[in-house]
Amino acid sequence: MDWNKLIWRAATLATTLTIFFLLLTVLTFWGLNTSEKLNFFIAIFTGGAALATAYAAKQAAKSAEVSERASKTWKHQMALDVELKEAKKIKVALMTYYRHFINEAHKYHSFTYSELVSDLEHYKKTDPKEFSNFIHKYSSQSSALWSELEAAFDEASFVKHDFEELKRYRISQYRHNASCEYLMVSFLKPRLEFGSPELKQAITGVYRVKDWNDLYFRNENIMKVQIEIRDDDESFKSIDAYCDLFEDVAQWHVQIASRIDRRIEEIKNKLSTEL
Repeated sequence: MDWNKLIWRAATLATTLTIFFLLLTVLTFWGLNTSEKLNFFIAIFTGGAALATAYAAKQAAKSAEVSERASKTWKHQMALDVELKEAKKIKVALMTYYRHFINEAHKYHSFTYSELVSDLEHYKKTDPKEFSNFIHKYSSQSSALWSELEAAFDEASFVKHDFEELKRYRISQYRHNASCEYLMVSFLKPRLEFGSPELKQAITGVYRVKDWNDLYFRNENIMKVQIEIRDDDESFKSIDAYCDLFEDVAQWHVQIASRIDRRIEEIKNKLSTEL
């Protein structure tokens, strides 16, 4: 509120009114006795002061209203700034986890399952402990990055726990980590049966192979995930179709990233319209 400007306006009004009433006084002043003249002056200045006070009060009320609106706008912009930072934090955590995941999971994407097993057999013969330690380190970092992602969601005020996609993303992440743990422990055993169903599931839960579809149609015991889609009422339902774990992760990743991107754009638009 600009009090100096307000006082100046009030003083200007008072001066104008005073001059007006003085001119009026000149016209009637000489026809009055001393007592009447005194009362007349008192009435003039009292009226002028009252008008100036009323004007000042009205301007003060307007200024208070403008100040209140500005305060509300500022608070709303601050809240939007916080939401924008939270959304960007989720986006960074989401992309960091996903990059870490695909860098390892897609390492052998150009290999068939048999080619991948041949490569793993070589590790088993040469340095199984080193490979086991590598998988352990990768899995531990995956868990840490996932915890950071979930923490970013928990801290975000706009999420409201309605990200059903995150729950399904979490299930795929747990399956992947469980496969990593199984593979890590298996490599430390004296004997390793690469043809066992459990190991097949673990290997195809850690690494993507290019002949996954062929393995699926041959009814091999590999890691597979039932596909879920949204129905007309926006709830999720499973359909009679399967994909590998890596397609499942990519699906939920894209859906979450899209929702976060839309929210970021909404916040930016609100901020730009209020500036």
